[in-house]
Amino acid sequence: EIGVFTGYSSLAMAMAMNNDKHARLLGLESDERPLVLAEQYWEKAGVRSRIDVVLGDAVETLRALAQQDGQDVTAWKDESGEFDASWWAQPGTVDIAFVDANKRAYDEYVQLVYPLLRTGGVVVLDNVLWKGKVADPEHADKTTESIRQLNATLFHDERWTYSLLPIGDGVALCRKR
Repeated sequence: EIGVFTGYSSLAMAMAMNNDKHARLLGLESDERPLVLAEQYWEKAGVRSRIDVVLGDAVETLRALAQQDGQDVTAWKDESGEFDASWWAQPGTVDIAFVDANKRAYDEYVQLVYPLLRTGGVVVLDNVLWKGKVADPEHADKTTESIRQLNATLFHDERWTYSLLPIGDGVALCRKR
């Protein structure tokens, strides 16, 4: 999950993992303040042990993980010393990535996650209608233009099967071919 915030989405995903003892969730978050609330709810729901969080810039973290190329990355630890991303850094092993973070970095997140996804894996992008602004040519701010370009690029990219769902603020499903 790129952009954990208060952990609502990660909680739902971790609960959906059922009893698969091998399933893990890696959360990337730049702000530690909302993580306090997230961790409280993960603990209450009994899923805290399935979730690892890396605090910092998601682009930098994804670049570093992608460069590991299957090597041991036990140097990636949280403050408790428990985080080991070696399970995650293997190319082609990620089933799903949920993105709800810096909208102008969505394209970079998608490109960096791509090699980590298995064939058939899915990237879910939240807020791709951006309050309807992407459909209104009058809106040309940098974030709107970035999301508009992302939607067009992914739609035409042969590596993906792309679907934009007009649910809420728009959700894009990108399935790796």
